Amino acid sequence: MKSNTFNYSLLAVGVAALMGVSTGAMAATNSGPVSTGAQPINNQATAIYTVNNVEQPKVQSNKVTVNITETANFSLIATLNDTAADGTIDDDKNEDVTATPEGTSVFEHTLQNNGNVNDTYTLNITDNNNAGIVTDDQDYPLNNNSDITYTLRAVGGDPLSTEQQNALTALGQAESGTISSGSTIQLPPGVEAALSYSTTTPATADGGDTGVGTLEATSSFITTAGGNATLINENQTLVKLPVFAITKTAACQGSNTCDSLNLNAANTDITYSLNVENVRTDYSADATNVVFRDVLPEGMTLIDNTVTVGGQTVPSNQYTVTTVAGRQVLQGTLPELKVGESLTVEFQVSVDKDTLSEAGSATNDLTLYDNYDDTTPNPDGDFDISDSTDDTTDAPKVPDDGPNTDGEDTSSTINFTDRQLTIEDNDAKEIAVRGDEVTYTQTITNGGNATEGGTDRPINITITDPDGNALNVTNPVYVDASGAEQPLEVVNAENGEYKLPESVTIAPTESLNIRYTVQSNGQSEGPIGSNTNDIGYSEDNVVTLTPGGTDAPASDSVTNTTTIEGVELIKTQYLDVGCTGTVSGPFTDQDIDGGTPEDCIVYRITADNTFSNLNVTNLIISDAISEFSAGATYNGDATSSVSSSNSSISSAASSNGTIITTTVGTLTPTDTATLQFSVDINE
Repeated sequence: MKSNTFNYSLLAVGVAALMGVSTGAMAATNSGPVSTGAQPINNQATAIYTVNNVEQPKVQSNKVTVNITETANFSLIATLNDTAADGTIDDDKNEDVTATPEGTSVFEHTLQNNGNVNDTYTLNITDNNNAGIVTDDQDYPLNNNSDITYTLRAVGGDPLSTEQQNALTALGQAESGTISSGSTIQLPPGVEAALSYSTTTPATADGGDTGVGTLEATSSFITTAGGNATLINENQTLVKLPVFAITKTAACQGSNTCDSLNLNAANTDITYSLNVENVRTDYSADATNVVFRDVLPEGMTLIDNTVTVGGQTVPSNQYTVTTVAGRQVLQGTLPELKVGESLTVEFQVSVDKDTLSEAGSATNDLTLYDNYDDTTPNPDGDFDISDSTDDTTDAPKVPDDGPNTDGEDTSSTINFTDRQLTIEDNDAKEIAVRGDEVTYTQTITNGGNATEGGTDRPINITITDPDGNALNVTNPVYVDASGAEQPLEVVNAENGEYKLPESVTIAPTESLNIRYTVQSNGQSEGPIGSNTNDIGYSEDNVVTLTPGGTDAPASDSVTNTTTIEGVELIKTQYLDVGCTGTVSGPFTDQDIDGGTPEDCIVYRITADNTFSNLNVTNLIISDAISEFSAGATYNGDATSSVSSSNSSISSAASSNGTIITTTVGTLTPTDTATLQFSVDINE
């Protein structure tokens, strides 16, 4: 602000001085004239003379009087930055003098003796904030750590005249030098002192902070005349630093954004763009040799070590790629970044699926380093300024770095989706011909990093029903957390389509079981392989798991094979020519031609347990005598046996005249029981 000058009339000021009224300390550039009256100068002439040699009386002239007025008038002007409307420097403050933390700022003032008397001035540096000059906040006081340097010259800046030099010599005042705060300087009329002193900005100051202090000059003459004539100039420093706004974005899978990346996609490369702007503010400063460092998240690797700045590929000798604790570190130096300018650094990375699937997300942060003196900073050693998109780090000296500010920084966080749902195979199962069922338990495992099921990621299940009527799929259920079986939600039972209820989810690394049964309604009354015998018939059930929702993985399926097993009964015969009682050839299930009444027929009935894991019990093998009695007579030689010691005969072969039987107590898997007897062909 421009302060008013005290333009009192000479008479008024003189009266004020004579009455002892103080003019006070003034936040102004000029004191205005302050005068006192000195002893008047009176003059009266006398003359003596004689007439005719007679001495006459002394005569006196009239008296004349000169009244003397001593006037003190001085100014203290801040000579940096501001000028008056007419172009002359006329201000009581040095505003916005550039400062950096721990740097030195210099302030310049001019002290002028505009009166007609020699005057002595006391100069004081203070850390005050004078509200009458500037109302800005004082973020830190300007410290008094400097002497005041002065150079004397004629008012207006011309060299001292000989007369002024002689006057200074008479006062014992040097034409230049340094004095400490609180010391005095003497100025003859028409002489001014160019003053300067410096302060050091605290190391704790941040960009945009303001330092305030004052320089005071007190006139000894005006003080003696009854006043306390002190003029005050205020000095202000403004900490100016680069105001970096860092915007980090990612693009992937052909999109300009990459909030989420499907790790199972064909292309999982990521393009990072790092835009660095030196934002224009009142306290911004140009930046030179700004070092950028990007510590890539674990699981990311720079592709081809290619980096572009401003769309131009950067030579590899202008940046480095190193590995620290398993993470790649990209570091380079940006060219000069003036206030209002911006640059974009781009590079591509590939991702390691396993690492980032486990992490679930990754934030890629960028950090900038700068020095006040434009030398190249060392991120691992000395630097003055750092700014990072990581708001959890301590970024010294960076102004306007919070949300909704000019220097707000944004990082890039990517969520990695790795959906993996698998269903496990069951071993093939065997089922009895009729009235039996087997249960298949399929384990669905979430091997990804996202919870499956629910509304967003539904789990669809299809169970292909067997083609025939002998085997039927029934009762599809899932097993809840308590171990209880709960029905699957039916979508289309005819097509075997089901889904896991939306209330059920599977967290990463967890599993869930589904179950269904296969029931048998087969038959075994005909020969093996006939339409009326299903023993040995197999049916494949295909269970297909189809995940839904965004970035769903491929369907997974298993095939369950169910085979109808039981007792395979085969009757064979041998023609014993001449009824020798000796079997010398193989048995056959084919017709035999040429038998005569002199021959015998040996019948062998074999019962095979076709199960691989189930015993057959209480097996009764029988052959009705009526089947052959019209042409042959039973010889009474029936025998029975089993193929291994694991099986047992509980009732040996015998005949009751109507039927020949044997009972097998236990026929273990794959074992065979045999009933054999002979008949004599009738004449």
